Amino acid sequence: MSLVGEVSKAIRTLITLQNWAKGDSSLTNFVHEAWKFALRYRRMMDQAPLQIYISGLLFAPKESIFRAEVGKKRPDWIKRAPEVIEIWDGVLTTLEGHSGWVDTVTFSPNGMLVASGSCDETVRLWDAATWQMKTTLQCLSLVKAVAFSPDSRLMATGLMNHIIQLWDVAIGQLITTLDTSSSTT
Repeated sequence: MSLVGEVSKAIRTLITLQNWAKGDSSLTNFVHEAWKFALRYRRMMDQAPLQIYISGLLFAPKESIFRAEVGKKRPDWIKRAPEVIEIWDGVLTTLEGHSGWVDTVTFSPNGMLVASGSCDETVRLWDAATWQMKTTLQCLSLVKAVAFSPDSRLMATGLMNHIIQLWDVAIGQLITTLDTSSSTT
């Protein structure tokens, strides 16, 4: 799937397989590790798809079921594998893209999106299943807070300059801007 630029589709398929294989623990564990592998090495899959089948497997944890099964096909010219962790750690993936510090991260109530707000004056919306960036929203100032409406259709951004921006999440469009800096008594 990485050769044709469909890593996100592969990750979604692995999620479906995990749900489908719930009764078979060995298959569930294998698919779960394949999913973790795809999330962890997604960038490598996107940038150098042919390398992932060799290089990526070398960096999978020693005790990984995925490494044990798929790693049997390791080429003879690889004489020594690098030192790696024993088991998968808790990190699923790293979301990269902001050019400044990330000050706020939140999941949408429906669990479909993650919003990250940064001092680079942007909010990035990420697909919570594949961790692929869906869109970047340009704000008016440093982003200090992000909140979704209960139905996940709207998102409010709280900015450093006392501005609140309200966004339509589906189309990534600014709906309105509220200036909270002036108070009336």
